[in-house]
Amino acid sequence: MNSVKNNPLLSDSFICNMQSHWLAIRKLNGEYWNLNSLLAEPQWLSSFYLSAFLDTLTAKGYTIFVVTGNLPNPVPNTSDKNWKRVNLKGNQQSKRVDREQDDLEEAIRASLADSHLNKVSRIEKTQEELDEDEELAEALALSRQSQSNQSVPVEKIERKVETDEEDEELAAAIALSNQIPAKEERKLESEPEKGEDTTEILFNLPDGSRLSRRFMRSAKVDDLYLFLKGERSELGTSFSIRTAVPPTSLPKDSVTLNQLGLVPNAKLIVQK
Repeated sequence: MNSVKNNPLLSDSFICNMQSHWLAIRKLNGEYWNLNSLLAEPQWLSSFYLSAFLDTLTAKGYTIFVVTGNLPNPVPNTSDKNWKRVNLKGNQQSKRVDREQDDLEEAIRASLADSHLNKVSRIEKTQEELDEDEELAEALALSRQSQSNQSVPVEKIERKVETDEEDEELAAAIALSNQIPAKEERKLESEPEKGEDTTEILFNLPDGSRLSRRFMRSAKVDDLYLFLKGERSELGTSFSIRTAVPPTSLPKDSVTLNQLGLVPNAKLIVQK
């Protein structure tokens, strides 16, 4: 059961209970649905959002039961009068599309950023090649003039001297920069002991697994990103951290966890 708790995608069905209210979560045709009788219609749950939704129910006081064994056929018999087919309303489909659209827009932004960097890199490389070709052409011209015993124009000589001086200045600047120690990357402080000044953060990762760690309440949002980069290098750099309820992206700045209300504990969603 611990494996299902860490990764709810391992189970196809859950029963949730709080006092006299019961609700079911069932995987039907590859999609998870919240079959709460208090809702006007079934609520679609993405595979990514399932873990956060179960955590929200647990925080409200629900007990989660994992259903195992052979489950009844999700497709009703058309001759059974007790079954009724319900089509999703437009607002339900819109919510589903909006969630998928958020992930798509984030991926497009990351792709455009990479494309822009590659384009700038190609422009810079092309300019460097042009400069090198121009210097090579001048060197060949000077060589031909020397071999034919022709005098080199004074302007060419002066330009070559200026270029040599610029090269010497550039070499001196590079040597000086090598002597300056590189700025050390900020390291995350060790995990603090549990106390009144700490908060417990639970991360729901894109692959369905979870991570938890204590931070000082005065820690910055940057510390959360720094921790995830160190623990899960496969996330890369183009990921975001969001609150589960309501789903809000955390800013990548120096705002403290205490200022954001992420105390004494919080559950966050990590998205690529």
